[in-house]
Amino acid sequence: MIGSDIFLSEVSTTSTEQLAPMGTVRAYIDTTYGFQQYRMVLATIALDANVVVEYSDGLTSAGVKASAAGLSAVNIAGITQNAIPVGQYGWVCCSGTCVVTAAADVAAGAAAVTVGTDGHVDDTAITTIEDAIIGVFPAIIDVSVLATGPIRLSGLL
Repeated sequence: MIGSDIFLSEVSTTSTEQLAPMGTVRAYIDTTYGFQQYRMVLATIALDANVVVEYSDGLTSAGVKASAAGLSAVNIAGITQNAIPVGQYGWVCCSGTCVVTAAADVAAGAAAVTVGTDGHVDDTAITTIEDAIIGVFPAIIDVSVLATGPIRLSGLL
């Protein structure tokens, strides 16, 4: 049986008008990374592409850049795949493989965690907050070559 997912035709649209109810999750098939899921958020600050977005208000699912190292995965809405201007609605990837900005070189197969106020990730070991792991790096990211690379999210649903 085919699932009941509602698919998006594209995920880069932003708008001052709400594109779907806040927190709505929709499926998308990326030509490079395959099946992904995206969540509707409202940018309470300007969001760059490829950054981790956390909830600024659990009631409205508004998104801001990740603001802490080792931020608990339950506070993460997803990862932007395009810029979302302040005050606009947009989609963030919350499941599947997508592109993220790394704060430093990361190893393939390493766990991904948030590392600071810029919404970037790293493979820094977190030993006291196990729920801070948001995914895994399927490939090396060498920031001296390119600061972005793939991350396989653990399903931030």
